[in-house]
Amino acid sequence: MSISRLPLSLVLFLCVFVVSGCVEDKDYGEASNLRPDVNRNVDVKSNENIADDSEETLDALVNLPFEPVENVFRQDDLVPVGNSNSSPGPTGRRLTVVLRFSPEDTKAIIDKVSKRKKPFPTEIEPEPWFPEELKAKSETSGKQQLKGIGFSAEDFAKSPWLNGSLVKIEETDYFVLLLQTS
Repeated sequence: MSISRLPLSLVLFLCVFVVSGCVEDKDYGEASNLRPDVNRNVDVKSNENIADDSEETLDALVNLPFEPVENVFRQDDLVPVGNSNSSPGPTGRRLTVVLRFSPEDTKAIIDKVSKRKKPFPTEIEPEPWFPEELKAKSETSGKQQLKGIGFSAEDFAKSPWLNGSLVKIEETDYFVLLLQTS
């Protein structure tokens, strides 16, 4: 090869090299076969653990004697125990509300609700959507439960949420309001 043909050969080589690198990268179904068949046909319930924190919506659902510092709530359909195949329709709904009040309002609420019925010790299983502080508190107890004192929820009830209880979580300013229809 002569010296004058060297640059032409180099340019031709570079053109072939660049063009060969521009080949379309297609997946002919082989990449999927390299991974195990895990979670491919899983039915994901995207809003299973979603809760609402809208104060306006909460005000429409329950009576709040004081303005909470923090609130989060969720409505769920109730399914009769032992009948997992039945539709939830006429069996009712449950409203779970986590409220945190200022220390002064917490004391006032306890004074107010303890006059209705005798308080009772109780435990609540934390939901995945509960505030991180409550989930962490349940993990320290060893039983994965939140200990608290239960009170009548009559001061918070508003139709159709008329049955339930208010639980003051021990050593916090959090309350869990559990109400249901029917």
